[in-house]
Amino acid sequence: MTMKKNTVLWSVLAAFVAAAFMAAPAVFAADKYNPAATSTDFDDWRMECQTKDGKKTCHAFQKIATKDKKQIVLAAVVSVVKVQKTGETVAILNLISPLGVRLTPGMAIQIEKEKQVNVPYQICTGIGCSASLKLDGDLLAKAKNGKQALVAYQRAGAKPDTFALSLKGLGKTIDVLTRNLSGE
Repeated sequence: MTMKKNTVLWSVLAAFVAAAFMAAPAVFAADKYNPAATSTDFDDWRMECQTKDGKKTCHAFQKIATKDKKQIVLAAVVSVVKVQKTGETVAILNLISPLGVRLTPGMAIQIEKEKQVNVPYQICTGIGCSASLKLDGDLLAKAKNGKQALVAYQRAGAKPDTFALSLKGLGKTIDVLTRNLSGE
């Protein structure tokens, strides 16, 4: 990878991780959503938009809880961002696991029955550990048109935990996020 491409990739990830972690507290709150945001549901995904200092920002999320709904075990946040250096619009999937996971293996995602993609953790904060994946090309098409992805992470001293992440409504969600970004 060239130095220029590497710099662009890091700027995309840095911008997204910052945006995702601003959204993450609301995502991880058990059954509470951000009251200052407007929200729209697209099947299994919830999109929230908020205007601050005249700038509208939107993201979509889905969270998976334990059967008793007392603990969030996985949150998925999707944002569409514009890379300032290139003008490229990209969709980013940020997967957030609870604290106490083994960092070295990262997380893994398998969309439909495609090959598993390993995603390294970028950062851990007080709410969880985050791994981000750029959705483009075939991966984006499969995510937008698929039904389910399997996401796995490993807690310290345990076997990997695998969770089913619904993709129902993700295609429409990404399309709307993209239109919102371009001001349509």
